[in-house]
Amino acid sequence: MILSNNARPVPSISFENENSEPFKNKYLRWLGPNKLHMFIGQLESDRDIKNAKLIGTRFTFKPLISLEIGLNRTIQWGGKGQDNSISGLLKALAGANSNSASDALAGNSIAGADIKWNISTRSKDKHYTAYGQYIGEDRVANSLVLGDETFLVGASVSGLSTKLGGTWCAYIEATDTSAAWFKGRARNNIIYNHGTYTDGVGTNPLAPNGKTWSAVGISLDRKLNKRTKLNLGLQYISEKETGRSRDNDFGASIGFSYSF
Repeated sequence: MILSNNARPVPSISFENENSEPFKNKYLRWLGPNKLHMFIGQLESDRDIKNAKLIGTRFTFKPLISLEIGLNRTIQWGGKGQDNSISGLLKALAGANSNSASDALAGNSIAGADIKWNISTRSKDKHYTAYGQYIGEDRVANSLVLGDETFLVGASVSGLSTKLGGTWCAYIEATDTSAAWFKGRARNNIIYNHGTYTDGVGTNPLAPNGKTWSAVGISLDRKLNKRTKLNLGLQYISEKETGRSRDNDFGASIGFSYSF
């Protein structure tokens, strides 16, 4: 929910550990295979805060073969009129800054955790997965607690079909982007937005912000030949914004990929 493969790419420099083997340290060995990915990117110059930086970190580990846990954090920092010094960056990384619009050190921070569980079954043709994610932004001042939270939960089943001649995947998931909805104080247009960085971290101004929705979908990947693959998708989405009636949409997609 913090970053997406569907988002417009940001020019960036990234770092990733090549070896995902478990730590040799006896106190960290239980984490299992792990992966650390870090990047720093340059946002656009046509934002309210021009040329701000986007810093991201993701650490994943597998304490069990069937269980993967991920920890994520992004920080929108710097830019025109903001503190672009090393000390300002360190304060943003440590979360030492306040998040009021009048504070030149203010940064837009989002952090969270996700979990994916591959459920073991006797069937070799089908694979079941349950997953969830919890994120929050702009932690409460002088506290380690995240200020506004939102979540996603879902499940999927995938397999290989000889009749259809390809692999398929069906899923169902529910998402909420109304800040602290499950605490009984839902607030819209909070997640992804910020008092100083009013454009937020998103590259799409139409991204859902303050909605609850559920989705059911199925996709099919089929090889037409050695280099060409066909993808078909069907999706039903039901969404509701606080104070408004529910909207239901149905969509279909078709795509081709070719390997050179």
